[in-house]
Amino acid sequence: MRYALTIILSLVIIGCHSKPTENQTLTIAFASCNNQNLDSLQIWQPVLASHPDYFIWTGDIIYPNRETPEGLKEGYDIQKSNNLYQDLTSTSQILGIFDDHDYAMNDGGVHNPYREDAKQLLFEFLDEPTESARSKREGIYDSYTMADGLVKTILLDTRWFRSDLKPSDEPGMRYQPSDEGTMLGSQQWEWLASELSDTKSQIVILVSSIQFLNDFHAFEKWGNFPHERQRLIDMLTNTNKQIIVLSGDRHFAELSKLNDQILEVTSSGMTHTYKGVKESNPLRVGPLIDDRNFGILKIDYNQSVAKVTSIEIIGNVGQVLWGFKELNLGL
Repeated sequence: MRYALTIILSLVIIGCHSKPTENQTLTIAFASCNNQNLDSLQIWQPVLASHPDYFIWTGDIIYPNRETPEGLKEGYDIQKSNNLYQDLTSTSQILGIFDDHDYAMNDGGVHNPYREDAKQLLFEFLDEPTESARSKREGIYDSYTMADGLVKTILLDTRWFRSDLKPSDEPGMRYQPSDEGTMLGSQQWEWLASELSDTKSQIVILVSSIQFLNDFHAFEKWGNFPHERQRLIDMLTNTNKQIIVLSGDRHFAELSKLNDQILEVTSSGMTHTYKGVKESNPLRVGPLIDDRNFGILKIDYNQSVAKVTSIEIIGNVGQVLWGFKELNLGL
């Protein structure tokens, strides 16, 4: 099957059998690395102006002053009291996962003593129903169907089941790859395979708190477990679906391309970024963006077809920092 992201600059009408149907647009905003104690008012204004159907937190929703349940609750309460964020929650559906800071353990995994507290406090922040399937299972992973079932968004949990990372003795490297251990755990892997096996969805949005494709840096990444990274690549390749991975964590933004089927958009740094960072990533398409940012993904769809029409990284005053409309991705 040939995969393509098609750039559409105007509304198109696509025939569905003999009856024409008008396209609709699904708009998804996404972001990470939001320090609730820093000035974030400015960036929430362009988020609201984008009128997203969904807003997805890809992790580090807050930065607690203490890595304790009390610190998490205090941070979430501050964020939830933000007037502009309240406006967003009234107009858009909010989805989200935690990363390490809102997990109350820097670079933490399965041995976090506060993971149950982190789960419950995240769900309270997201207003997750206490009787939902997500609330009752281990971890925080979940899936959502959008665009009449043609788009599926899968939220991964890269913390709850994740094995301990292996420290590196190499200068400049925090961790080294290990052929042992797991990122998702057997339960979540089995669930993910089932979610990817549906026959209706054409586009899968896969949300990972840490970077999946970028395997060329010293920090947390899927590449710390190469066998798990390859397992996911193989699983996604076999779906014959267009895959868009959304990630955060890194305090900058970039787009990585494995091939025409699998892309990853990292949007990180709503309130603070690593200014002037220099980092090689052979899979990167376009620039590394070190300004405050959030992402916008748009998908046009009708009764039978869904297509990604734009991916943009937006700055804190609403400026487009980068977008695939402005650059030929060769897809």
